Formats: sequence, C-alpha cells, structure tokens
Amino acid sequence: MKRDYPNLNVYVLIGDVTRKVEADRIFSELVMRVGQLCILVNVAGFGVKDPMIKDVDPDDWMRSIEVNVKGSLIVASTFVRSFVLQCTMQSLSTCRRRS
Repeated sequence: MKRDYPNLNVYVLIGDVTRKVEADRIFSELVMRVGQLCILVNVAGFGVKDPMIKDVDPDDWMRSIEVNVKGSLIVASTFVRSFVLQCTMQSLSTCRRRS
C-alpha cells in the first residue's frame, strides 16, 4: 500500500468507544501525533452471536446497543468538539457474526 500511496499514514489506536474518557484520550494522542484532524472514519461495531431472537443473550444484545449507538455518539461528539473547523465525518456501522 505504501508503494501506491507514499504519503499515506495510518494510525490505529485502541480504546473502548463506550467510555468518553477513552475517546478523549484517543483524540488527544492523535493530535499529538499528527496535529489537526480533518477526517474521521468511525468504524466500531459489535454484533450478537446468535441472530435468532429466541437464543439471544440479553447482555450481548445490550452490549451491541452500547457499542453501536452510544459508542458512535461518543466518538462523533468528541471529534466535532475537538475539530469543528472544516471537518468531514464518515460513520459506518458494522456488525459481524461472532463465532
């Protein structure tokens, strides 16, 4: 990929998107590394193990709501609060079946 896009830099930071303090830490670390951010691609997702409602564990289902809804809100609001000038945000919701 570096051959095709020599000026591309990819940063991966790990944190719990359902915790505001983690989102704040991640954005602070990014700013220290790269300065102003102009684009956010938010790709966090969690899916329940069993797609059949009769078999779904309520705790897994609630975790998926927390990650997919609350987590997306926290990341988006932290980004907008930090970088309100000429920013672009793309939020993708992804779920995959966990085995």
